[in-house]
Amino acid sequence: MGAQRGINAGGRIERLPFTRFKYLLYGTLMFIFTAEALDNGLTGTTLSTVDKAFNANPGLYAVASTVGVVIGLVFAGALQDVIGRKRPLFIANGIAALFAFAATFSPNYSTLVTLRVCQGFGLGMIFVIVPATISEWALGASRGRGFAWMDIGLQIGQMVVPFLSLFIMVPFPVNIGWKNMYYFAGAVSLVAFAASFALPESVRWLESRGRAERAENIMKKIEERVSRELHSPLPQVTKTYEVTGKRARPFTELFNWKVFRQTLLVMCSSVAIYSIFYLLQVFQPTWLVYAGLKLNVALEFTTITLFFTLFGKYLGGYLGDRIGRRATLLTFIFIGAVFLEVTGLFRTIAVGVMIGTIVTNFFIQGSAPIQKAFSAEPFSSGSRGSGYAVIDGSARAIGGILVPYLFASVLGTAAFGTYALVLAIIAVALALTTYAFAKETGKVTVEEAAVTTSAIQVNA
Repeated sequence: MGAQRGINAGGRIERLPFTRFKYLLYGTLMFIFTAEALDNGLTGTTLSTVDKAFNANPGLYAVASTVGVVIGLVFAGALQDVIGRKRPLFIANGIAALFAFAATFSPNYSTLVTLRVCQGFGLGMIFVIVPATISEWALGASRGRGFAWMDIGLQIGQMVVPFLSLFIMVPFPVNIGWKNMYYFAGAVSLVAFAASFALPESVRWLESRGRAERAENIMKKIEERVSRELHSPLPQVTKTYEVTGKRARPFTELFNWKVFRQTLLVMCSSVAIYSIFYLLQVFQPTWLVYAGLKLNVALEFTTITLFFTLFGKYLGGYLGDRIGRRATLLTFIFIGAVFLEVTGLFRTIAVGVMIGTIVTNFFIQGSAPIQKAFSAEPFSSGSRGSGYAVIDGSARAIGGILVPYLFASVLGTAAFGTYALVLAIIAVALALTTYAFAKETGKVTVEEAAVTTSAIQVNA
C-alpha cells in the first residue's frame, strides 16, 4: 500500500531542542500528574480515619479507587486513540474534581466507596493519557528521563498528601478530617482541568489519523516558537518517517503476534511493580502504626520516604536511557522485592519496617517511570493509548485490586511475612521473564521502538 500524506512529525519533533516550549509542556503534564496523585493518594492517608468514621471493612475502600482507575484506563485508552490526547485529558480532570467534592457529601460507607470508584475512573483516564502524550513529545535518547519528570510530579502529589494530612486531617474529628483532604484534592484537580486546555494536540497522533493539515499547522507554530526562543534557526531534520498502511484502530495491533507477545512480556514487569507499589501506597502508614508508631509519626515518616523516592525515579529514568529498560527494571524490582520481605520479617519492629519500606519505595517507585515508557513504546501512535491501557490496566487490576485485598486480611498477623515472601518471589520471576524475552526499546524514537507500526523509517 502506498504512503499516505504525512508531515514527518517524528523526525521534526526529534530535532526540537529544549526551550521554554518543552519546559512548559513538561511542567503542565507534571502538574496534572501531581493533581492526579493528590486524589489517588487519599486512600492510604485517609484509610484509618474513614474506617473509624464509618466503622466498616477497610478492604472495599482500599481498592475502590483502583477499580475505577482500571475501568477509566481502558475507556480512555480507546477514546484517546479516536479523538486525540487533549480533549479526554480535560474531561478526566473534570471528573476527578467533581467526584472528589461529591464524596464529601457521602451519607454512608457504600456511597463513599461508589463515589471513590467514580473518581478513580477520571484518575485512570489521566494515568493513560499523560504517558501517551509524553512519549510522543519526548526525544528518543531521553524519553526515560521525560517519564521520570512526569513521575516526579506524581510523587510530589503522593508526598504532599500525608504531609498535608498532619494539618487538615489529624487535628480534626474523624468525620471531618477525611473530608478536608477531599476538598483540597478536588480544588487542585480544578486547576489541572484549566491547565489542560493549554496543551497542544499530539501531532504524531494527528498524522496517524490522516489529519496532516492540522498536524502541519500545529507543528509549524511550534517550530516557529522554538526558533524564536533559540534566537536561531532550528537544527536540520536528520530522520524521515512516512505514514503508511491502514490507520490503526484501538486494540487492533494486539492481534499481531509480535505486538501481543511484547505486550505480555512488558505486562509481567508491570504486574511486579504495581503489586508492591499498591501495598506501600495503601498500607504503609497502617504497617507503621501496627509496628508501634503513632499515626502522626507514621504519616511524617511516610512523607520522608516519598521524598527519597524522587531521586529513585530520576535514577530509574536515567539508567533506563543509558543501560536499557530491561536491565534497569530487573535490578530495581529485585532490590525492592528483597526489602519488601525485610518489611514482612520485621513487621512488629518499627525500625525494621521503616528500613524495609524506605528502600522498597526507593526502588519500586524508582522503576515506575521506565516501566511507563516501556509500556507506551510497543505501539504505533494510532493505537498507543489502547495498547498502553491494556498493559497498565491489567497490571493495576492484579497489583492494585487483588493483592491489597488479599493483604488487608493479614495486616498485623504472622501470615503477613509469608504473604510478603511469596509476592517477592513472584515479582522477581516476572521481572526475569521481561528481561529474558522482551524487546529492548530504549534510545530510539517511538517510530523505531514500535514492534509493528504504521510509521516506517525512510532514512536516518
